[in-house]
Amino acid sequence: MKMISTISVLLVDDEQALLEIGKVFLEMTKDFEVITAPSASVALNLLKSNGIQAIVSDYQMPEMDGIEFLKKIRATDKRIPFIMFTGRGREEIAIEAFENGADFYLQKGGDPHAQFAELVHKIHAAVNHRKADALNITLNRLYAVLSATNMAIVHIHDKKELLSEICRIVVDKGGFRMAWAGFANEKKHLIEPIASHGHIDGYLDTIAISTDPVPRGRGPTGTAFREKTYNICNDIATAPKMAPWRDGALQRGYQSLAAFPFALDTRNAGVITFYASEPGFFDDKIIRLLEEQSGDITYALAMLDQEERRVGAEKERKVSELRYRRLFETAQDAILILDGDSGEIIDANKFILDLLGYPLEYFVGKHLWELGFFKDKALAKNAFTELKTSGYIRYEDLPLETMDGRAIDVEFVSNVYLVGDKKIIQCNIRDITDRKVAQA
Repeated sequence: MKMISTISVLLVDDEQALLEIGKVFLEMTKDFEVITAPSASVALNLLKSNGIQAIVSDYQMPEMDGIEFLKKIRATDKRIPFIMFTGRGREEIAIEAFENGADFYLQKGGDPHAQFAELVHKIHAAVNHRKADALNITLNRLYAVLSATNMAIVHIHDKKELLSEICRIVVDKGGFRMAWAGFANEKKHLIEPIASHGHIDGYLDTIAISTDPVPRGRGPTGTAFREKTYNICNDIATAPKMAPWRDGALQRGYQSLAAFPFALDTRNAGVITFYASEPGFFDDKIIRLLEEQSGDITYALAMLDQEERRVGAEKERKVSELRYRRLFETAQDAILILDGDSGEIIDANKFILDLLGYPLEYFVGKHLWELGFFKDKALAKNAFTELKTSGYIRYEDLPLETMDGRAIDVEFVSNVYLVGDKKIIQCNIRDITDRKVAQA
């Protein structure tokens, strides 16, 4: 099984002796694994399933020459390095090769050692150049992914919907084969998928990622969660830690993967995992950008939690206010509500309006000692002063006068409450006139 650092080269030539010599020379360097094809049609079939990373092709071949072969390659793959290696040295062939997307044109002949040394150099140069181009394309895509992720964070306020959109962005804009995100289920000790996009084909139904250090928890996703940092597998085909999932992954075209934990030590703790269709895909630059995205996910989930708490508190406040309003309106005591700092009346219930005969407008905005029904103004002022210091007063027998001049006796109880960060004074006034008459 080839190593990631080895370049897989497809050598195409109708002369079997040249194929054998080329394979020996290239593999002597230990840099290449060479697959040979005696014709362009055979080569096209080999390209479908062998992970070829570079093509070296003769020009003059039966059935299909090197230029036609190059055109067919470029119709489906603009990125794979292609070197025309031919004994036909006409200038027009070289020009046509370059016009159709060849990376280099190299003429056979001369000293074999020097010739193949030059071919080795050209293959390396072509592969490195294509890798650099591919990396730039990938990085540009990932910058677009980060931008789109931040836009989604601004506009989407549901956790599952947000993670689903991020997985879609990663696949559609980032070019990944598949991406999925899952939350940790502490009771089941599993990372449970909640969102995914790309070529899935039932894969997530079979993986069962554990959060514990057991065989099904030692893969990149479980390890990333447990060790609280990203975990990379750049060659699924050979990595021992991918053994439980290898066959299913390779069948779906997953060659490498990277897992990034998010929102750790919160109720939203989980992992997002990316799958690429080529080995060795995740380098330091790509990892840094994906790590930045996982940080954005952590921030977004924290903000959504904060918003959920705010909305919950607002709903609870409204329910509490409604419940209090109902009690306030239906209470069998007369009630006044005062601002705890200024002492001004801010509300009065229906019972006190009926008891004293004054309209609501008479009460609102006044202080206790400004109300005409208090016969003892000094006592009313002292009551407010005492409330501010002790938070509670009680008068068991206080004389009041109604709007129509009737004298009544009341029990007056007042408490200071903190509503949010605001002080409120509630005064309960109970008519005890009938009770006093009965006692007399």
